[in-house]
Amino acid sequence: MEGESSEPARKAAAGRTPISSLDLKQVSQYFHLQSRESRNEEDARIKRLEKAEDHERRKELLILATVLIGLAVIGASCLFVALRPGPSEDKKWAMAVLASIDSFGIGHASREAPKGGRD
Repeated sequence: MEGESSEPARKAAAGRTPISSLDLKQVSQYFHLQSRESRNEEDARIKRLEKAEDHERRKELLILATVLIGLAVIGASCLFVALRPGPSEDKKWAMAVLASIDSFGIGHASREAPKGGRD
């Protein structure tokens, strides 16, 4: 009996509310409890992320290689048409295509990195 009467008095003196009277729904609005990952879960998550990043890099490299090979084929065919003897109508479109490929390449190579504050 003595322990029962001293416990509420001690909690009241400390300014604490007994756990039985807490409204857990109200408290859950302010706190979010989440367990930490175990070491194995963390390692598995990191491996999944690394695999996804490797896949993205391979995809981007494949796209880049495809575009560069396509531009090389188009450029070579236009260069062949522009340098062979024949009517000037063929040479005009070939030279226009070559000029647009060159201007794109030069513009892309000379582009500056964005400075702070600009996107």
